[in-house]
Amino acid sequence: MSEQFRSQVGDFYPKTRMLTIHQEKDRNKPMVRYAPLGKVGGEAYAQLAKGKKGSLLYMNTVGTPMTDVEYWFKPALAKVRIQNYTWHDNRHSACSRG
Repeated sequence: MSEQFRSQVGDFYPKTRMLTIHQEKDRNKPMVRYAPLGKVGGEAYAQLAKGKKGSLLYMNTVGTPMTDVEYWFKPALAKVRIQNYTWHDNRHSACSRG
């Protein structure tokens, strides 16, 4: 989640379909790494970046940087009746499909 919230407008390169991922947790690892985005991921990125210049990609409804997803993620899961699923599971699902 923290890597996602550090995403910036301009981190996705449509020509190569690569997304820059900024990491801060492990000082022994590179500060950035790259991950490929498919068509759907690229379209989602474009929608999030639309109209933004040089700013963070993920902003909340009041225009400040997102720091949490709990306020909407758990209610969304409940609404569609998905149980035993966490935000971290998104990473594992994406890796498995990749």
